[in-house]
Amino acid sequence: MRTVAIGILALLCGGCAAPAFDLVSHDPESPWLPGQRWVRTESSRATVSASFDRYWLDHLVFDVEVVNQTDAPLVVDPRQFSFTLASSSDLPRALRQHFVAEDPARMRTRLEQATPGAGALDPLLLVAGVAVVALAVLAGSVDASPNQDSAVEDPQSGNGSSCAMPQGAMDPDPHWVPVSEFDRERDWSMRELLQQVELAPGQSVRGEVWFQAKPLKRLLGTDPLPGNGITATPPRAPSDYALTLRTPDALGGQEIQYSVATQ
Repeated sequence: MRTVAIGILALLCGGCAAPAFDLVSHDPESPWLPGQRWVRTESSRATVSASFDRYWLDHLVFDVEVVNQTDAPLVVDPRQFSFTLASSSDLPRALRQHFVAEDPARMRTRLEQATPGAGALDPLLLVAGVAVVALAVLAGSVDASPNQDSAVEDPQSGNGSSCAMPQGAMDPDPHWVPVSEFDRERDWSMRELLQQVELAPGQSVRGEVWFQAKPLKRLLGTDPLPGNGITATPPRAPSDYALTLRTPDALGGQEIQYSVATQ
């Protein structure tokens, strides 16, 4: 039961509410690559492949690969990636702009300070998990104090002595700390952040580019616009939404168009 409790705690630490949207590429000039949702774009300067990887910690995370196609060094700066939004209905003025990617140095600091609570844990899941953990701990305490006459064989009788487990063999290591899914994903993200780099001709680099998800959430009506209050969300007529990822001018300024699929 102790193992069950640890597993549930790890799930609670890493479990976050799934977003109500997805990004699906629809650009016929940007072919999908097999294996993942990669889309390749090319210019005379660079080949850029991108894949919308996930929504996490209130950010949109893209996996990006850049190949230098020139005969000279090429600087790749993740801060120069950006996206724009579009809607079949009227787009609010605050959303009619380019939204630039996060600075990888600042993003690393945010990841180092992030906690599982920042992942918008479902309160119902938390309550249910705490209840199950409490039951598991209670059951474990009952199992830990059985009738001594029936649980321990008489060492003089010789019955079952070869199968007896040494006392304390099931006690957990007091210094052992479980690693949650949240910790593993955070460590992975810090390793994979795309950094500014200078590529030699023919060289490539791959990493994650992070954007704040707030503009897209405002477009979808799941995050209030400034001036509407914390709980107020302006009514929106049903419409089609789109997001366009734009590469830095130094790479050719290619654009990858995504439809915003809502659930």
